[in-house]
Amino acid sequence: MKEEIFKACMATFGEMFNRDIEPPLLKMYWRIFQGYSDSEFESATTRYLHTARFFPKPVDLLELLGESSGGEEGWLELKKGLRDSADFKASAEVERVARLLGGPIALGRMTERDLEFKRKEFLELYKPPVENAPEGIEQRSVHPRLDSRAAD
Repeated sequence: MKEEIFKACMATFGEMFNRDIEPPLLKMYWRIFQGYSDSEFESATTRYLHTARFFPKPVDLLELLGESSGGEEGWLELKKGLRDSADFKASAEVERVARLLGGPIALGRMTERDLEFKRKEFLELYKPPVENAPEGIEQRSVHPRLDSRAAD
């Protein structure tokens, strides 16, 4: 991400929430978010501003960035797989997360309303496939505690 885009987004947060953003705070946020693209961070900023009442903590934005990094596509794949057949078929990652959430049979028995309550947990656990990753490279979540949870 371009640092000027990042600073503009952070300045917007400062203006919206009447907060001075001191250099140490800006530096810490930059370290956390510099690896995201301009469009990903701008999108998370916009989405956060539509619903937030307080200056964002890093985790608030990381959750939004997690949703924009393929989680929604995975969620739609899960719902389609549950709806379209008794023999659940989905990508390996969607199947992995479905098992962590109780398995496709249990998920398939849920009402639409109850299934929506599982959406946030799905988005936290889902790790989109890394394109062109060398064989054997393990994907890592932006949420280290979730990586350890998934291994249990």
